[in-house]
Amino acid sequence: MTNHLLLTVSNGQTLTDAVYGAVITDISEGLWPVGAKLPTEAALCARFGVSRPVIREALSRLRVDGLVQSRKWSGSYVLRQPDREVIQQTSVGSLLDLQKAFEFRTCIEQEAAYLAALRGTDEDVKHMVDTYEKLEAVYLKDQMGGEVDVEFHMSVATASHNSNFASAL
Repeated sequence: MTNHLLLTVSNGQTLTDAVYGAVITDISEGLWPVGAKLPTEAALCARFGVSRPVIREALSRLRVDGLVQSRKWSGSYVLRQPDREVIQQTSVGSLLDLQKAFEFRTCIEQEAAYLAALRGTDEDVKHMVDTYEKLEAVYLKDQMGGEVDVEFHMSVATASHNSNFASAL
């Protein structure tokens, strides 16, 4: 008998998103601790009731996020647990939304940084450096630093001298 798990798929969420979220939850709850080998693709298909392409895409996203590592001819292994502070503050569904927001921000911030480099004044550069140093100090203390992170990224968006970047962030 297969230990079949009923996946909950939220509105606007794909099967891959649901499997990704379920595996993150299982890892964070210790079902698969750091160093543990994940079940085979076939076993994960049976567990979640989905096809191999769905499992492969979810595993690919977990690899990109640095949570698992695939070893040729051996399988996938847990490298690290998701950040507990992030997991505790959000649901897995909102984690997926957060990931999508970060993907969007990455695109926006690259262009904002490019324009900031072209258009930024000496005052803009000083503000970016100051906020970056504050952000670095927070990270060295292993703190979350959400407000300082936002302040830094907004300083870059502002230095682009295009108000749409600040609005988008």
